[in-house]
Amino acid sequence: MEVPDADRIHTQARGERIHQQTSPGRYRAMTQADAQAAAREIVRADDLVWVVVGDRAAIEKDLRELNLAPIEVWDVNGRPVSAQQP
Repeated sequence: MEVPDADRIHTQARGERIHQQTSPGRYRAMTQADAQAAAREIVRADDLVWVVVGDRAAIEKDLRELNLAPIEVWDVNGRPVSAQQP
């Protein structure tokens, strides 16, 4: 295991402080178009996994109507549940 030296730790910490100080202004300066372009570049919808937790009887019908992707139902123990169960 590599143990970073003090200079490397200081440089990393300094970089994080600079990022924390400059990020809010940069985000406030972004337009909606800038944010959407960044999201299109970073987020790949085909790679997303949605995890929805809740009362199955209350939400399943609406989720299926969205037709976003195949729906898998798992029980509280992490076992797949038959699609026919309410």
